[in-house]
Amino acid sequence: MKKQLFFAVSMLLCLPVLALAQEGELISDLEKIGKVENNIPRMKISIGEEKLSPRKERQYIQLTYDDIAVIHGINNFSFRLLNALDQRESVIVSPLSIACLLSMTNNGACGKTQKEINKMLKCTPKVANSFYNKMIPFLTDSRYGAKFNMANALFVDPLFQIKPLFQQEADRNYKALVRRVINVEDVNKWCKYQTNGMIPSISDSPLAGASMMALNAVYFESLWKNDFDVADTKDDYFTMEDGTRKKMPIMHQERGYLYGKGKNFSIMEMPYKGEIEYTITFLLPDTDHTLQQVLGQFNVEQWQKARSEMHRYRVDVKLPRFKTESELLLIPVMKKLGILSAFDMEQADFRNLVNLNPSDHICISEMKQKSAIEVNEKGTKAAVVTEERIRVTGRGVTMENISFHATRPFAYIISEARTGTIIFMGTYYGDNI
Repeated sequence: MKKQLFFAVSMLLCLPVLALAQEGELISDLEKIGKVENNIPRMKISIGEEKLSPRKERQYIQLTYDDIAVIHGINNFSFRLLNALDQRESVIVSPLSIACLLSMTNNGACGKTQKEINKMLKCTPKVANSFYNKMIPFLTDSRYGAKFNMANALFVDPLFQIKPLFQQEADRNYKALVRRVINVEDVNKWCKYQTNGMIPSISDSPLAGASMMALNAVYFESLWKNDFDVADTKDDYFTMEDGTRKKMPIMHQERGYLYGKGKNFSIMEMPYKGEIEYTITFLLPDTDHTLQQVLGQFNVEQWQKARSEMHRYRVDVKLPRFKTESELLLIPVMKKLGILSAFDMEQADFRNLVNLNPSDHICISEMKQKSAIEVNEKGTKAAVVTEERIRVTGRGVTMENISFHATRPFAYIISEARTGTIIFMGTYYGDNI
């Protein structure tokens, strides 16, 4: 008997104003499918000024050498992923979301399948389990400014008996909800709830033939540390990849930001509010290079080098107000990156996931990511960052005036600055506003 596993990655970046309103309905939906009794945390969204709950002094994550290696693997995967998409239109992805889902699933893999996943993620399941066991609580501690939710779930056919050890690792290290039911209605309700309504569904069709569906959802929301004045937003020209120009709302401000110059590109980092240090870093190609040309030669080492050489300048910033939505089919991309057997019914080896009869075969039959981002004068779905990192790194301060006008295609990276973990990556080509 041949069985199918569906892997869905549901990721969200959105703006505060769009993250409100439907909490009552979502909780009602949640209760209907039994999530309250499974102790799934509810995200509290409040309109206006954020009211932080009383809290103890912030305890920062302590990273081991293995943890640092996992982060380097995620960041390396991030740039390989973006280049493997081979896209020429705006896109938003969460490499962390994909890496987390694959790491959880890798506990059920064996042999060649596990080796391929290990090689791509550059870590073993044991090391990954330890990392996510501490990283997920650290990132999702919303008492310190940002609203960040990262959740995992396994929807399982009642006749599909997953092994106790696999379920134990998923629960202990990834805080995964396990539901002994698999239907599109319950799956979509989970997605809607975990993304606060911004991604209402991951699938529009019945899950025929699926024995298990594994999901990871990420919801992240934060305000700029220095927001843009709406009065300064003007319609201006954005130059498209083909040289044509179109008018769109361009935000404008002049403030002190970290800025650097690399080979054929400029880089600028903007912080978000909060004690957990999230930033968004923009990568803008020089006028004589395309975004594809720059990204094609960009990797994690160049990213680290460029950031280490940034200094603080007074920057004249122009940035479009934009939205991007993406739905990516990930199996072709994963194959490009070296995971082959997991998607082949005859070669996939998931003996640690389920008890199989000799005639049974299982593989991952679908893997996709739905995502959205909105950037405006108030903030982004991203992270919270302070300028403390500048003092820690000891980089010089130069209040020379610099212009950073993102009025042509650019890339952006949202990361947690204290650990250096890349959470979201994207490109903007001006194809939507």
